[in-house]
Amino acid sequence: MLKTLSRSLILFALAAGFLLLMQHFGLLRWASIVSAFREQPMLISQLVCIQVVGACVLVFRYWMILSVFGIRSSFRQITSATFVSSAVGQWAPGSLAIVELLRVGLMLGSHTSNSTSQTSGQEAGLKARLALVSLVDRMVGFFGILLMGFMFSGYLFLRMTMSESTVVDSAARQGVLMLWIGAGVGCVGLLSLPFLARLRSLRRLSQSLTGNASRRPKSVQLIARNIEAIRHNIEAGTRHPIRLFVPVALSMGSMLLACATLSMSARILASSLDFFQVVCVFPLNALAGLLPLGFAGIGGYQLVMASIFGIFSVSPAVVASAGVLQSALSLLVNSLLGLLFARVCSGQIRAILKRRSQPTVA
Repeated sequence: MLKTLSRSLILFALAAGFLLLMQHFGLLRWASIVSAFREQPMLISQLVCIQVVGACVLVFRYWMILSVFGIRSSFRQITSATFVSSAVGQWAPGSLAIVELLRVGLMLGSHTSNSTSQTSGQEAGLKARLALVSLVDRMVGFFGILLMGFMFSGYLFLRMTMSESTVVDSAARQGVLMLWIGAGVGCVGLLSLPFLARLRSLRRLSQSLTGNASRRPKSVQLIARNIEAIRHNIEAGTRHPIRLFVPVALSMGSMLLACATLSMSARILASSLDFFQVVCVFPLNALAGLLPLGFAGIGGYQLVMASIFGIFSVSPAVVASAGVLQSALSLLVNSLLGLLFARVCSGQIRAILKRRSQPTVA
């Protein structure tokens, strides 16, 4: 607990440092951000509504992937587990991992409360399947982001190439080309994972590493077990690729909503961000979100965004200010949704604690 708290404090200090740095170089328009809540309440409300819709889309995607793996649960329990885990996880270091760990635990608690005769073996099997769903959910989400980035950057590159205007910057065209290639390589890489996981050579290698584990150092044993677990999860999670079509489509829709919120945030601040450009750079923004660059989505992420948008010669102050407004409202929305469903999750937590206090049934 103390270790987690210290990490959170370090990230909070890092986020504050990034914000002060951006403020020093004139990259943040604090006055415009503060006045937006007073002067543009309707646009702020619309932005919040779009973020709520985006959160609901992700819940629906998770529900559909659960059904693909044959895990039945009430939509209310799924919604509460997702919203509460997102609300708590966004405040913690390594938020992505924390969110999934919390969601798996809360989902496990909901099934435990609904089934009093569940054995420890059945509980362990369910936990493994829920962890697999979390992995597939994230992979599907990132594939949808890459696919949309590939489509939009390709269209934008072709439009810039075919344009007869001399205003089109060659550096911007090259930047868009790199975004197009990068998104395409990412899509191909994710699509190839199921085929790689099924290769006999890789399966034999993984089994040979785990077969004689006692003869190897513990670090090697741990790596071998993790490799085999990832390979097996990817293989098991992609046995029915057609059934993942709708979750991928939902991921693409969720990305468009997220891009719309950033574009609308700039509009609220009396600036503008081209929607096509926002979609093109979103895959890089998503990758930056995996790095510990701030606290609760605020800090170094906006600095990275401002750097990425330099491809299109967009003012860094516009990007950074819009990003801070978007992240602040997202933080507020996730926290409120988590509080709204906290009562439902209290029953799930009690079920987990009660289950652990009972003697193990063989």
